[in-house]
Amino acid sequence: SNPYRDFNIFWNYSVIKMNIFLRHGEVKNPKDILYYDIPGYELSITGKEQAARAAKYLSENFEIKRIITSPLLRARQTSEIVNTKLKKQIFISNKITEWDGLVNWKGYTFDEITRTEEYKIYNQNPIKIKSRESFLDVFERVNEVYESNEYTLFVTHQDTIRSFMYYKLGSQDFNVNKPSHCDLQYIVNNQLKIHINSD
Repeated sequence: SNPYRDFNIFWNYSVIKMNIFLRHGEVKNPKDILYYDIPGYELSITGKEQAARAAKYLSENFEIKRIITSPLLRARQTSEIVNTKLKKQIFISNKITEWDGLVNWKGYTFDEITRTEEYKIYNQNPIKIKSRESFLDVFERVNEVYESNEYTLFVTHQDTIRSFMYYKLGSQDFNVNKPSHCDLQYIVNNQLKIHINSD
């Protein structure tokens, strides 16, 4: 017999209780364009696998009471896959949608985008980029929903997460800790914690 078999009844004591950010999974994008809010850009096979891995990790390590997702298809699909494990109510919020500054590059290939002066600024110090929505604007709308929820999974986008963490934690460099597809980020004792989505 297994003398440790009853230890599993205590697993709940190690479950993490807080708000968590999950970037959506990889998107099927054969033309390699910046799709932003163009309809029809869905998760790739890899993206669906990433979401399934995130679902397993979240269900085993966090207490989650609700899911709030960006309205964009890639985030909603990620939420639905994650929810096969979590089985919570999903809410949609425009407050955690993609950064609106991407609108200027919508539909262009990444090769075209990287040759622009605007991209050089974005790549070196995104805070200096001029757009119709600043990263501070993004932080403020995300923080509003963050502060009014607990035990919540927010399924959203890279620049949305970066904006929130940069201002919330008073970071010095906007370009560090960029979440890859289906990575998790959350705050413990005013410190950023990251879970990398990998096999």
